This record gives sequence, C-alpha cells and structure tokens, in this order.
Amino acid sequence: MNIRMVNTSSPAAPPRTARTFALWCLAVAALATALNVRSPRMEVNFYDGRFFYVAAQSFIARESPYDLERYRARLRDIAERYPDAGAELRAEIESYAYPPASLIVFAPLALLDYPLARELLTLLNVLLMPAAALMLVLFFDGAIAGRQRALTIAALFAGLLHFSFPTTLVLGQCDIAMLVALAATLLALQSRSPVLFAACGAIALIKPQLALIPILALIVRERAWRAGLILAAAVVLSNLLAALLIYHPGLAREMLEAVIRNRGLEYNQPATSHGGLLLGARSSLFAAANLLLIPAGVIAVLLAAWKRDRYPKHSALVASILLALYALPLHYYDFVLLLAALLGCLTIGVRLAAPLIVLAIFIDRPAVTQAMLSTLPSAPWLTHQTLHAIYVLIAYVAVQGYVFFRYSRTPPSTGGSATAWPAEVARTAKPSDLQRSTHARGSSQVSA
Repeated sequence: MNIRMVNTSSPAAPPRTARTFALWCLAVAALATALNVRSPRMEVNFYDGRFFYVAAQSFIARESPYDLERYRARLRDIAERYPDAGAELRAEIESYAYPPASLIVFAPLALLDYPLARELLTLLNVLLMPAAALMLVLFFDGAIAGRQRALTIAALFAGLLHFSFPTTLVLGQCDIAMLVALAATLLALQSRSPVLFAACGAIALIKPQLALIPILALIVRERAWRAGLILAAAVVLSNLLAALLIYHPGLAREMLEAVIRNRGLEYNQPATSHGGLLLGARSSLFAAANLLLIPAGVIAVLLAAWKRDRYPKHSALVASILLALYALPLHYYDFVLLLAALLGCLTIGVRLAAPLIVLAIFIDRPAVTQAMLSTLPSAPWLTHQTLHAIYVLIAYVAVQGYVFFRYSRTPPSTGGSATAWPAEVARTAKPSDLQRSTHARGSSQVSA
C-alpha cells in the first residue's frame, strides 16, 4: 500500500515575495496617479468640493445646509470673502443631498480658508489614490498569485486610469475617500475588528448608493451579524448627532426636499449616467431588459452571499459592486469602484477577469473610442457614454451570469468562509472540523 500526500490548498506566495509584489503594486498606483495629475484633462475647478466646504461652514455655524436659500446665501458670503479664489464660487449651487453624518466628516474644512481647503482636498485625493489601490490589493490577496500578477498590474492601470479618478480630482469629489474607507472596511472585516469595521463603514456610507450594497453583501456572506449591528448603530448615532446639532423645526422636510431637488439623484441623466439605466433611457428594449436584469442581479448577490460554499470568497462582493455600478443613478466619478471590481474578478477566475480588464484598458482611451464610433452607424445616442454603459452591461452580465451558472453546476461543499468571525465559526462548525482546521491542509490518496 502506497500513501501519497497531495496538497490541495491554493499555492501561497512566500511572505517576502508577497510584500515585494505589494510594493510593486504601490509603485504602479503611484505612476498611474502621476499620469492622472499630468493629464490634459486635469484642470481643477473644485465645482463639487465647494458643496462640502459650504456645508461644513453651515454645520459649524449650526445652520442646516439642506435649506437651499441659506445654503446659497452662505456660498455668496464665501464668494465675497474670496473674490479671486475660483469661478466655481460664482456658479449656481444645487441642493446638498448627502446624509447628515457627512457633515461631521467634512467639518474640518470649515477651519481652513477656502483657497487652502481647495488645495488640501485636491492633494488629499491625489495621495489617497495609491493608498486605495494598495489596500484593495491587500484585501483581494488572491490576485497576488504568481500567474495573475501581470493581470493585477493591468487591472491597476485600467482602474486607476479610468476617467473617474481624474474627474474626482478635478471636481474635488469625495469618491476616492469613500473608496479608501470602503477598502478599510473590508480589511477590518478580514482582520475581525468589529469596531474598526463600524467606524470605516460609517465613513464609507456618506456615499450610500455606492457602499451600502457591498457592505451588506459582505455582512451576509461572512455572517458577521454582530459587526453589522455595531455598524448600524454607528451610522444611526452619527447621523442623529449631526442632525441634532443643526436641528430646527422643519429639518426633516428640508432634507427630503433637498434629496428630491438634487438633480444628481435623478435617473437616466444624459450628462451623468453611465450605467445600465443610461441604456434603458436610450432604448425601450434595454428598458424592458432592465426589468429582468436588475432583479436578477439582486438575486445573484443574495445567492453568492448566502450560498457561500459554492463560490470563490469574493464573488458576492464583486457581484454587489457591479450591481451598484449598473443599477444606480451614478455620476461618472462614481466609477472609481471599477478598480475594486476588476481586482475582485481576478480572485474569482482569470478567464472571467482577463477580458474585462483588457476591455477596461481601452474603454476610456479617446483614440480607441473615436475609432470605434467611426466604424459604427452614426446616431445621436451613440456616444462615448453609450460605449461605456455597454461595457458596464457586459461586466454586469458576465459576473451575475457566472453566479447563476456556478450555482447550477457546483454542489455545496464544506468550504465555509476564510474571514468568518470566530464566534460564527465555533457556532456553525462541527467539532471534527475545528480539530482539522489546526492542521495543514491536504489530502491523502491511497492506492493498492
């Protein structure tokens, strides 16, 4: 009888090799950041950053930024104080539609003069770009496997050179900060730190339309109910505290009206939407298809999160990110999340990720876009936006379709979760499973 030991665990890179590759990823991210900063498109106008500065000034003065007349009056005061600061101070401002907790996050801006706040927020966004990339690479550790390293570098370039990043820098938006907070939330869950998870998650949720679905999917997949409750408490208390600090009769009505008035939250805006809803606005056929595609995407996320033993570890997270990118009324800068989706796809499968990364590399190159459009029949609706929305549709269908296909073809296993909370592991695992988990993974093949 011969006994042969066969290692069934995935090959792990030595710690020193993994650290070296992480440093290479950081260098690539820094290079992509430098290319964005030096891009001809990079002319900072701080059009959106002034929203946060004016809201912070109102918050410090215990005024409601959701009162549009007071909000505009505050902007006029700032414009008078800084007449040479920027043309954006003289442009009309829309309603402030961010949750009250965002006022706590942006409050430090009120301590600065407007020109300094403008420069520092732009610099902060620049520094956070490589930080976000490195944190996501560390979280999606499966993308560091030896055969996938070239694709990881390609995914970093494709994600970071997407026009959403320089757009965020130009406008002074907070999407890069949200991405860093979301990455920190994922790492906190991985390190089993519920308090850090709640703190970072509460910051990420200043953009709830982007962060909420991925965070909920991860909580369900990891059965991290205690961490989820702590996060919910942190979100409720921070929003309640901010609302109490600016409270006056009629505040709830002002907040509701601010959300309704804000054009950034309207569906299918021609100037801003680049997801699946744009296609629905352009074609009745796609509008009908979305009635099936969007609910199917919700089901796919729930399947991947709840039936986790059938899927690679990050399937639910990637499916939830693409659901947010496809189904919600987003601005172009919100597609910074595409970086996380591409890196996450690498941990699911190379054959799934490689085409999406290659397509993403070309989707935002003007020369490629113009060449594609020149070969297609001319139509008013056929623009760069349309091509971008089609790419999002392809990625969405590929990942959600993978979830359904995998569910129908893969029997349940006892794989469980690599990042489950200790209490959940102890509660759900068999004693024999817990005993075996202390030994090296492997299997014995016995032949006569």
